[in-house]
Amino acid sequence: MKDNQSVVRILDILKLIAKHEEGITLGDIYRTLGMSKSTAYDIVQTLYKMDAVYYKDPHIKNYVIGSTMFAIGSVYAKNSNLIEMSQSELKAFAEINNRVVMLTKKVEDKIIVVYKYQPKTALLNLSDDIGTVKPYDDKTVYSRVFQAKVPKKKGEDIPSFREYQEDIGIDVIACPLYNFEQRLVGSMLTFDIMIEEKSQDHIIEDFQTIAKNVSRKLGFIEP
Repeated sequence: MKDNQSVVRILDILKLIAKHEEGITLGDIYRTLGMSKSTAYDIVQTLYKMDAVYYKDPHIKNYVIGSTMFAIGSVYAKNSNLIEMSQSELKAFAEINNRVVMLTKKVEDKIIVVYKYQPKTALLNLSDDIGTVKPYDDKTVYSRVFQAKVPKKKGEDIPSFREYQEDIGIDVIACPLYNFEQRLVGSMLTFDIMIEEKSQDHIIEDFQTIAKNVSRKLGFIEP
């Protein structure tokens, strides 16, 4: 089926605006996307009237994502199978271990936080919240977990990744999540402050078990 070019242009504009937290002007939009000024103007003005975008600074007229898109994203967060299938186990894990937990999805060249739970007893106060966008740069644990290969051998565990962010004193553990298509569809992460004398082996094993359970709920069939 042939793509509807009007829909493609609208999504291209929204994705471009979403990449610029400080906003982007109409000129930068049509030049970056290689479309005519009039086409870009008509689309952006329609989005503006529908509150899908708004001006970060009315004088500069730099556009950012508006409340309509946030509302749509909130519905996704409520309806997502990934969140529904994992949040109860993640919450229990977070409360027992006093660790922050998070779910992320990869969308093109960025990683988006779609769920977060931070227990009141957690020592770490993590600023990243739902909707936070991380660059996919192949270096951080946020990105490396999305490079994990699907387990192919019988008895092979879902992989885990660990990173000590020594500059800010955070210990991060991440596991990929797979679905019925044997495809990596998201990742779950857990965070705590770095405590050298604290053994984390059971934490990793418990987190891998949750990743396995969630993947099974999503239809993943182990080898």
